[in-house]
Amino acid sequence: MSIDYELRKNSKKKIEKREFNPNKKILFVTDANWNFLTTLISEFECLHHNIDVYDYSSFSKKIKSQNKNIYAKVLYSPLCATIEEDEISRNNFKKLDPVFFEKLENADIVFCEWGNETAVFLSKFAPPSTKIVVRVHSYEVFTFWHLFINLGGIDGFIFVAPHIRDIFLKNASSIHYNHEMNKYIKVFPNVKDYSAITTYKTEGSDFILGLAGFNKINKGLIKALKIFHKLYIEDNRWRLRLAGDHFETDSLDYGYWKNVCEPYILDNNLEEVIIFDGYQNIPKWLEGIGFILSVSNREGTHEALVEGVSSGSIPLIVDWEMVKRFGGVSKLYPFLKDYIFEDVKDSNLINTKNLHNHYSIERISLSQKMQLMHDPKKVSKNIYEFMGNVYEA
Repeated sequence: MSIDYELRKNSKKKIEKREFNPNKKILFVTDANWNFLTTLISEFECLHHNIDVYDYSSFSKKIKSQNKNIYAKVLYSPLCATIEEDEISRNNFKKLDPVFFEKLENADIVFCEWGNETAVFLSKFAPPSTKIVVRVHSYEVFTFWHLFINLGGIDGFIFVAPHIRDIFLKNASSIHYNHEMNKYIKVFPNVKDYSAITTYKTEGSDFILGLAGFNKINKGLIKALKIFHKLYIEDNRWRLRLAGDHFETDSLDYGYWKNVCEPYILDNNLEEVIIFDGYQNIPKWLEGIGFILSVSNREGTHEALVEGVSSGSIPLIVDWEMVKRFGGVSKLYPFLKDYIFEDVKDSNLINTKNLHNHYSIERISLSQKMQLMHDPKKVSKNIYEFMGNVYEA
């Protein structure tokens, strides 16, 4: 790791400092998933003249189809161990996908979406003259990918949440960080277009709990059921609405449904008051949701929570167990601290009177705070300025 780091870092040190301006080429590279990039790119186009995009997944398929052994070496072998192998060289990859490498060579700075295979490859094989900024979301830090990124080849990191940054830095080797690098590690919220979301609520929404996305063990459906059951015992007007696909019968998560969640529903006679809405237009669905649940074991930013609070739904959050020692949701959204609790039974918040009081007083204020935090123009400008600082470093 240390040798690889020095090899890559020294190659990049040869490049003279340059000035960032709107004519410099910014290349956005992602791995098939553009969900968090489309709005950001649109905002960047208002700030910058020269923008290009590339989907790394097409290049990845070409490497795999050429030789799976080469693919494995590219990602997992130290650069110093493969440096003399012709098949694992920038020239060979350029022959494999000349379009990708022409874009890389013409780019002044690359915005790499996801700290996964894409970041691993760029950290090793992008031209030394090209600055690389990697944005890390959530799932990457719970996989092995970030352990193979050559940090000597990365010029800046963006993290979508403080706890994701802290988990990443704890797992990465500390010898690759110094005070100079720390200046180019930043946390910025996701940028999304929330313009379709309004704070309008339909009649009766103040007795509706909502959970968007529930068909994975991590999403904590059983906790949602217990919260709902507590409220329903108190007042039978309460309903729980679940948006998204049901558990897949051939998945590992299906056992969680059959052995834990479904028996709880049947044992407590809740079949008629829990509504499975299926796939939904979320902004429209949220008009009928007074209270949005966030009960996952772990999340990065939990976009369903962001959308729900932005729509004027009051959040009910069970502290994200796997990330709370790194600050988790309370560090990410400090203005939601009154809506975070450890245990369903012991929470004083979960009763109809308290919830309705919060609903009538706080929902618009919370919506404004959440939307301000994720304001596309403000966040995009901050990211753009950060990339300019990285480029000129």
